Amino acid sequence: MIAQTLHGYDQGHRLLAHGGDLDDAEFALLDRLSDLSGYVPLGTEFDRYYTGFLCGRYYAFACTWPDWTAPRAGTVHTHTLLIPLNALDSINDLWGLEPWHRQPASATDRAPYATELSLDLSHTITQPPVPASERATGAIVLWFGQRERPVLWVEDSSPDDVVRYLWGLLWPQARERFSFCTFALQVRHLRRRPFGFLALPPSSRGSFHERAKSPAWWHDGQLTSAALRGRVDQPWVRAILEGRADTTRSMPRFCESEALALIDEPEFPVFYRFIELEKPAETRLPAARARADLLDRLWPDLSPKHPLVSETFRRLLRLQSDAPLAPRPFWELGDFIRRPAVGSLAVSDPDFAAEVEHTIKNEVRRRLTDAPPEAIDGLVSLLNFDIELWIRDAIASGVGAAFAEMPDEDATDEKARTLLLGSTAVKDFLLVAAVLAALSPMRRKRVALLALQTAPEEARTLLADPILAAARRFDDLPLVVDTWLALNQPDRALQDATSVVLAAPVVRPERLETILPHVDAENRLMWALNVIDPRLAEWAGAQGATASERLELSDLITRCGAAPNGGNVLLAYLDQLPVAHRDEHLLSAPIAVALASSAASTPAAKRVAAWIAPLLVSKLTEGNWSAEQSTPWIRLGVIQRAIADASTWTLFSGTRPWVTNCLPNLARAVSIYVSSDPSATLFWVPNLLDRPLDEARSTSLSAATDELTNILALPPDRDGWQILAAQVLVAARRSLFPTAYKLVERTYPVLYQRLVRGELNVTSSSLLRRFTWYEWDIAKTWRHWLLDSWIDQRWPVASFLRCLGDDEALFRRVARRASHKRSGRDFLASLPDALAREPVLAEQWREPVARFFTDPNAPFDYD
Repeated sequence: MIAQTLHGYDQGHRLLAHGGDLDDAEFALLDRLSDLSGYVPLGTEFDRYYTGFLCGRYYAFACTWPDWTAPRAGTVHTHTLLIPLNALDSINDLWGLEPWHRQPASATDRAPYATELSLDLSHTITQPPVPASERATGAIVLWFGQRERPVLWVEDSSPDDVVRYLWGLLWPQARERFSFCTFALQVRHLRRRPFGFLALPPSSRGSFHERAKSPAWWHDGQLTSAALRGRVDQPWVRAILEGRADTTRSMPRFCESEALALIDEPEFPVFYRFIELEKPAETRLPAARARADLLDRLWPDLSPKHPLVSETFRRLLRLQSDAPLAPRPFWELGDFIRRPAVGSLAVSDPDFAAEVEHTIKNEVRRRLTDAPPEAIDGLVSLLNFDIELWIRDAIASGVGAAFAEMPDEDATDEKARTLLLGSTAVKDFLLVAAVLAALSPMRRKRVALLALQTAPEEARTLLADPILAAARRFDDLPLVVDTWLALNQPDRALQDATSVVLAAPVVRPERLETILPHVDAENRLMWALNVIDPRLAEWAGAQGATASERLELSDLITRCGAAPNGGNVLLAYLDQLPVAHRDEHLLSAPIAVALASSAASTPAAKRVAAWIAPLLVSKLTEGNWSAEQSTPWIRLGVIQRAIADASTWTLFSGTRPWVTNCLPNLARAVSIYVSSDPSATLFWVPNLLDRPLDEARSTSLSAATDELTNILALPPDRDGWQILAAQVLVAARRSLFPTAYKLVERTYPVLYQRLVRGELNVTSSSLLRRFTWYEWDIAKTWRHWLLDSWIDQRWPVASFLRCLGDDEALFRRVARRASHKRSGRDFLASLPDALAREPVLAEQWREPVARFFTDPNAPFDYD
């Protein structure tokens, strides 16, 4: 059943009758398109014309006649047959419906149009007749060979045969889009778009002046566009002429079978070529490339997962090895990698990505190896494309593989130079690293310097940056240095070379020796002063000292003051100082600061400290240094070690202790240091005071007693304390000056206990044996001396008890000995009075003394 409408004049153009189901939108469209499209030019007549267009749920096929019976001129009758869209596929000849178009017999003849029509469509299945060859070819080219709409067909007679022919070539979806009018007086529009095909009488051509430049014209029996005339003999046109609908419908059939989006009629030439290239694309690279182009044009949004994409690009990839080496060996490869589908397909298909990576690497290697130097500049341009990082890496890998295989000859160097220079043009330096990495260090430097020498001035710095980056990565110090020297920047060469040396797994500062001769003394000194890495600091300090040979020491001290590596430079300079210039004026604060810096552990610092130590001792013996002057020197670990390691003769080479009576001054300096630092060390003090204590007169010892007592107030387990205590005790025993008991009181309790337990070190033990070499029981002789000295010297009794510590056994031993003679008994008798005056001491000794007095011979465990 087919719906129908009749439109005509009835107080204006309107719907006169209709049969079938139509909605308001469909009626509105029919009302507009059933009328004339404009004024009929003077002298122009028509007996009927046809219009076809999509109308909602139907395809409208209308026939329009002039209405000569109407009271107004220019009125028409239009009878429209409304074909359901699902019936379009079976209607191959639209004009097969033309017999059912009925012109009204009168103004009241409306009843036949008021019901649906029951039509037999079987006779519409056959294909319509083919117009004359030129007209059929023109229609094919205008409808399928270009996209401009409307097609404008100018003839005196109505080109019904052309429209019928085109309809027969279309498939259902295309027929829905097909809109036409065989007598157009102006451009007709459907949903704001022009009709697809408009036939117009020659007299109305002026109404289409805005379309004058359109190529889609047929006039005077031919195509007006020379470009379109050139297509009439193309294979796809001949194929349609010969195959008719079977040929044109192959396009939607292919889309359906491959699950592709339908494409419209103007894409048919592209589609035809795409199908035509299927077999050639299996064996020929140009055909495979063209087919990939056409695939992207036909279905630009096609998913990379579609089998057609995979098949097309795998063929193209496989045929890359057929690319010619001349004149542009890398053009085909660039064409391949720049295609967005390659990256998309690689993301969805890891196997394809692996194939692409392998092919790119091998093809770059092959083409770079086999192509002449003048043809390889296109390789760099590959990096200009917006390609994935992994593709860039594959290109670089291929470049590296090629240069690793190439012989060491001028042609290889020229290729490398060409790539390096080409990188500056595209400002992409991936290949610089790839080229240099593949070359031996000698060839690498040769090629890099050749490229820098031949590069334009503005490109030289651009190229130097990636060369330097590669050199740093390869730990290629000569290349770093020579690159900067090629740029006439020796200072930067030294700075950069330093970074390379420090970045190496094993830091070897001597590698910098090759660059130093290229840098002037001032810049070498500046570099050495500003080194901050401890692995380089000592070596740099020596180089800075060499560079500052012509500077005055005072100037160098000023330069080193705030510099990060000033300590190493200054100490290295002092280490090289002639002996004649080593005097007391070097005992200055800046040098002390240098010896307190991180440079203090270097061999140079130790050597400097070794010759400064005697100068320091000489200065200390004078006794006119303030604490602020002496303590900074004494607290220096490197100076303390130098004093500890020096021989006595060396330490006092500038003074005579027995003449200058230096003990009080030296003891005072050490005492001030000890008082200022709870963690003060003593390991060096015995060597400093050994000779002064040994040779000191009683007056010197007496003057130094308080300072020595203060020094020995440090914990006895402090390194050096035991030896110093032994030295002091021996000196006190030798001189027995009135206040010597203070020194004995400080040293004897600790030394005696260690002596008894066998805990004295060799040095301390040998010192205590000095007076008792003939006795095997050293402890006994020191007990006897202790008692005899207090009785003979009449030293304070309380002090005697303090010398005993908390050792009751020692007390009973000396008390029993004292009881054997009168002076001893008198001494013992004075003990209670002494304790009465010393409450703290009494708490410890009142009972032991009382027990002894009660029974001197009572049994007692002396062990």
